Amino acid sequence: MKKNLLLVAAFALTAIGAHAQTSMQVIGEFPTMDGGMEGQVATTTASSTRTSTTWSVSSTANSAVRTIADDGAVARSGTFYVELQMSNTANNNRWNSPTLGAGAIPFDTEYTVQFFYNAAADLGSDLTGGTYINGTASGSGQSTSVTSTFVPNQWVKAFATRNSARTDQTTALGETFGAIRVTNSGGSSSNPVNGPGTTLTKYDDFVVYAGPLDDTAPDAPTTTGTGADYSYAGGSATLTWVAPSTGVDGGGYVVVSYATVPNADNDLNQNGIYAVGNTTTNGTGNLVGTVRYIGTAATATFPAPTNQVYKVYAVDKAFNYSTEVVINPANLSTSQNEIVNLRVYPNPAKDVLNIVTDSSDVKTVTIANLAGQVVLSEKTNGTLNISSLSTGLYIATIVENNKTSVVKLSVQ
Repeated sequence: MKKNLLLVAAFALTAIGAHAQTSMQVIGEFPTMDGGMEGQVATTTASSTRTSTTWSVSSTANSAVRTIADDGAVARSGTFYVELQMSNTANNNRWNSPTLGAGAIPFDTEYTVQFFYNAAADLGSDLTGGTYINGTASGSGQSTSVTSTFVPNQWVKAFATRNSARTDQTTALGETFGAIRVTNSGGSSSNPVNGPGTTLTKYDDFVVYAGPLDDTAPDAPTTTGTGADYSYAGGSATLTWVAPSTGVDGGGYVVVSYATVPNADNDLNQNGIYAVGNTTTNGTGNLVGTVRYIGTAATATFPAPTNQVYKVYAVDKAFNYSTEVVINPANLSTSQNEIVNLRVYPNPAKDVLNIVTDSSDVKTVTIANLAGQVVLSEKTNGTLNISSLSTGLYIATIVENNKTSVVKLSVQ
């Protein structure tokens, strides 16, 4: 169950099942941090060299265990996670996210560092979340709080909110990154201490975003319930939905497919960071859901088997998931209330759109963008001037003699 694969032009995605190492996270405020770890390479000897693509530890010498693991049975979401056990002769160590450029995390600005951890013992105040600028004295960490009671050997959500760096610095010195810091109070080479910080601990679903803790899900996307929501050709499905009016602040959308109609509780993990091709068996029935799309566009074309049923979620910068909207091709409206023998062409269109039926009666045409905003509404008996529309995808609703049809329209 997890994270993101590279989007290719025109909303096409790389093939399902390709290994997650081929891509990094693609949505969120700082997707380069790869907080789902799905863009990493499995290793038991993680490096202390920070790069723009890899997770690293601050000290290999202080690490009894420093593993980047690929195991979907253990990871909270997806297949990748990291684990760290600090040596009892050390007093601190850190998992560092892939680095960002200078100034990516501004000085003296409030950020929340949010992640999940899994350990046999609660690390308590030995566990810190932070953001770092140039990785030296300009780091800023804060002891984490958990959003629920700690339970041994289960994934627990933790977060820390504070300013991003010391207020006495005014210029960017270099790279910036997010981090999970572990301390072992009193531990040193001359005084080994088996404190909470030396507990073997797994980490997953790491994200950094501006402002305080955000645990409010965005509004759900919507659909028309008609054939405009779905099409299938050449081994690929195309889905279109309408963006919610609020809530998708720095996030995007995730589409999951099922071979049968999913139950209401067959959902991704809240705050989970997934990649295309990851799977989930959450909820009743042990149904397998496959992540097919992750991105910012409210339309997607991706490889998929035929006869799939889809759940579409809106996701915000903290990876809170909305209630899903379900697109079931078998249930899309082709009822007797639709216009018979409707032809809309050309599609894609540029300046003029022809709308033809078996009747010469006047038709009311309403065209909305994918955010649901009406951009054109006119009556016509066959030809419509659309030269005022910008390039993009639209939903056209056509009404004739109390019958209605909905068409997905591409404008070039």
